[in-house]
Amino acid sequence: MLAVFDKLLYMACTGTNDYVFISSSGDGKTFSNPVELSYPCMTDGNYANGMCISLAPALGVFNGKLYLAYSYSGGADLGICIFLSSSTDGTSFGNTVTLPNNQLVSSMSLNVDALGILVVGYVNQDTLTLSSSSDGVNFTTATLGQGGQAALGGIGDLAFLAFTQTQS
Repeated sequence: MLAVFDKLLYMACTGTNDYVFISSSGDGKTFSNPVELSYPCMTDGNYANGMCISLAPALGVFNGKLYLAYSYSGGADLGICIFLSSSTDGTSFGNTVTLPNNQLVSSMSLNVDALGILVVGYVNQDTLTLSSSSDGVNFTTATLGQGGQAALGGIGDLAFLAFTQTQS
């Protein structure tokens, strides 16, 4: 996923070791060496209380900070949690917030709407779900019906949600 923050283009992806890597570019062609960010579920290189999953992370800029959304499977009892961390420098992330009680997250996206609200869009067990926050800490959640592979975007005061849906 991509985001522009502090005049740099940031790219985040998940590596084969289930860690998130982030790098930046001033020109969109040449990127810095990727910085490896460990998931909070990693303890000394070992998985703790479940396993991380290789769902693509999402990036967004909100209230002067770069936000990173990523997911973690806490095992059968915990389901899949979406974590949201913020950074003021683009490399060190903290202040992690958890969006819990998700069962099977298949895609996620971040966007800031025209009113300055941070929105996390994701698919939870084939249900389109939006969690929104005016402060990046406290979230309210709404479900929108069935769908898959959701993406959020916006232009001016318009917000867009794109998703796939199976017709029967």
